[in-house]
Amino acid sequence: MNRKPILKGHPRSPPYEHNYNCFYCGKTDHTPKDCRNAISSAVRKAGLANLYGIAGNTNVQGEEVKKLDELSNELMINMLRSSYACSGMVSEENEEIIDVEEGKRGKYVVSFDPLDGSSNIDCLVSIGTIFGIWRKITEGPATKADFMQPGKAMVAAGYCLYGSATIVVLSTGHGVNGFMLDPSIGEFILTHPKMRVPEKGKVYSINEGYARFWSKGLTEYIHTRKFPEVSLTAV
Repeated sequence: MNRKPILKGHPRSPPYEHNYNCFYCGKTDHTPKDCRNAISSAVRKAGLANLYGIAGNTNVQGEEVKKLDELSNELMINMLRSSYACSGMVSEENEEIIDVEEGKRGKYVVSFDPLDGSSNIDCLVSIGTIFGIWRKITEGPATKADFMQPGKAMVAAGYCLYGSATIVVLSTGHGVNGFMLDPSIGEFILTHPKMRVPEKGKVYSINEGYARFWSKGLTEYIHTRKFPEVSLTAV
């Protein structure tokens, strides 16, 4: 296990300078303000702070917004706005692009779901934040063109999972690494270097609640995973 705080010792020059901008979302008081750290704290205190339940409105997907959704969204927006690294944002909770005032605009745009799986909040199932980062390609305020770039143009992407521990899984185009929050020091520690999907395994993961919408090919493939012996016999 690497006990060094996240990103410590990494070069700041391209293509690595965005590593710092991904995680340190505000330095106006010279103290790093980490979105994931703040949301993790809110998730753990949700029951005590009366953050469970419906906020009374819906998001752009037509889903009922939870109180914790709103708080997480506000944390992401406010911290990215104060980072001086972000020029605009797209959130699942907002219909329009979220602009950053001219004096604080940076060279990146960020898209995110501030709290995915919020329907699981009340029963304490793991939930998380999903994010993607691109370099801004237009002048002035962020536009749709900045966010509609292909996946290969992404500077970084990842997710943060809030469960028994808080872990960030991040790729900046040079492999995938996992970092776990050490609450005693408030830092993310590299705990899962060079993460890869195993070539073979005994577990598959898919939302079978949507099985009726699957294509014929996907349905057949999942069947072969569930009943490999039957599939081999048929061949």
